[in-house]
Amino acid sequence: MTQNIHKQAIPADVREQIESKSREIKNLIAPYLIALTASDRRNLPKMGEKSVAFVEKAYQFFLENPSLRPNFIDEADYTADYRDAMDLRVAATNIAQANDTLDDLLLIAGSEAYQASLGVYANLAVQAERNIGNARTLYEELRKRFPRRRRGGETPDETGDA
Repeated sequence: MTQNIHKQAIPADVREQIESKSREIKNLIAPYLIALTASDRRNLPKMGEKSVAFVEKAYQFFLENPSLRPNFIDEADYTADYRDAMDLRVAATNIAQANDTLDDLLLIAGSEAYQASLGVYANLAVQAERNIGNARTLYEELRKRFPRRRRGGETPDETGDA
């Protein structure tokens, strides 16, 4: 078995707070969500890191030069879009960083739990061969997770022989 990296269990109250706060964030933004299709996402112009300064400067010029504003841009809409775009960038960055950390913890904890489970499975296989206790029953229950492959790559379930 490999080295166990994830040694400190996250306390239940912390896990509950993480779930509660993530649900709270989801509920806070729910009234403002707009469903985008994959095509919508592809076709929208993106404001990336390099575009932020341009957008800031254009908005500043818009506010400072009312006589030069295009008549097809509504000031209230532009202001709402600008403020949300700028303000939500910070929250999105924080959430993305938290999500990356959460993904890493999930990957490590899941990997180590899976590896330990494979050890349990292998141990039960040995004990089942020796007819120790109810090892055979437990082994057979876990064995369902690993259907045997037949020639041609079919599993017993695919041929109806299960």
